[in-house]
Amino acid sequence: MRLTNQQRIDAIIFFNKNKFNGIKYKYFVVSKALKDINIHISALGLRNLINKYKNTGLIGNKKRTSHSQRLISNRGLLSLNEHLHKNAQYTSSKFKDELVLTASTRSITRYCNKLGWKKIRTRYCQLVSPNNRIKRFIYACCAKIFNENYHDSIHADECTVELRRTTIKTWYKSNMPSRAAGGKVGKPKHNTKVHLWGGISRRGLTDLVIFEGKMNSAGFQDILTVGLIPFLENFPEGHRFFQDGDPKHTSNETKNFMTIHGINNYPMPPESPV
Repeated sequence: MRLTNQQRIDAIIFFNKNKFNGIKYKYFVVSKALKDINIHISALGLRNLINKYKNTGLIGNKKRTSHSQRLISNRGLLSLNEHLHKNAQYTSSKFKDELVLTASTRSITRYCNKLGWKKIRTRYCQLVSPNNRIKRFIYACCAKIFNENYHDSIHADECTVELRRTTIKTWYKSNMPSRAAGGKVGKPKHNTKVHLWGGISRRGLTDLVIFEGKMNSAGFQDILTVGLIPFLENFPEGHRFFQDGDPKHTSNETKNFMTIHGINNYPMPPESPV
């Protein structure tokens, strides 16, 4: 329990009044005697108190203040909050330079947290050009007006899958030289890759088509023959086929193929998710 200033004054007066200077264990004796007047202080604490009073004339500790709080004023905190509202990707170093703060970057981060800001990993999304934003907005409004539920739509796209297997650690025994510690396992310079094409709809999935190499218009027509055309039997009343604007999807040969086989390729605004 910390002593009050009055108790410290009483302890110093008691020490000087009784003149314990000639006693070998004077601080221990005084500490024990002070307990009778309800002043509990150890011998070491009493010695520090007496020496401090002799050297500085002070009996109490200086008032503790937060150094970082003095460096970032209320106006500085308001500036931090305003800058974060304008640009959430500001860093503590950039705050320190632009606002000319003397606080450390760690203190700046701590005060940002006190203002309610938390540092999270940035999540990115597709950036749409201003012109295409208008087209997509008009399309979304039309879909809402006509209560679009995509009951007759088929969405299709391609993706690439790498075939590889890597592990951080492997099992080994000392009597197996091929798997001894430090042994190496062969790894190809380029992983084996396969390309997949598939479509989804509210009436099920198309067959998954696997192909290799670069695909041109002729190869895409073969994929549609195998994967899409048989699936169109699930849409006897009509369908809409959605895909991105890849050149092999929009070439004249592909368009003629779709017209011949009755594939209704539904146009979408550019940069639209499919």
